[in-house]
Amino acid sequence: MFDPEPRFRTGHYSALLSSTEGKLESILRVCAPDHQLMIAQVLIHADRIDEALRTIESNSSYSVRSIQAHCQLLLGLIAKRKGELDVASRRFQSAVRLGREAG
Repeated sequence: MFDPEPRFRTGHYSALLSSTEGKLESILRVCAPDHQLMIAQVLIHADRIDEALRTIESNSSYSVRSIQAHCQLLLGLIAKRKGELDVASRRFQSAVRLGREAG
């Protein structure tokens, strides 16, 4: 199974994206939600916002609070990049609240 965590944790984002090139959709289907969101974060940093949004949206319905918090954090990052600071602030606040609820 594809594990993005080692490359993500060490900041090797381009290597992570290179290893998913041409097979991102199939990789995302077999990855756990937390790994999918790691990939979404890398996609945001690589300015591949549409792909990141699709990945985030596919995980936003999970009832696990930590996954919901991560989704809100990533949506906040996207809003910030777009200059939508009010939206970003609300997303970040929501991420903090959900994170606290997750424990």
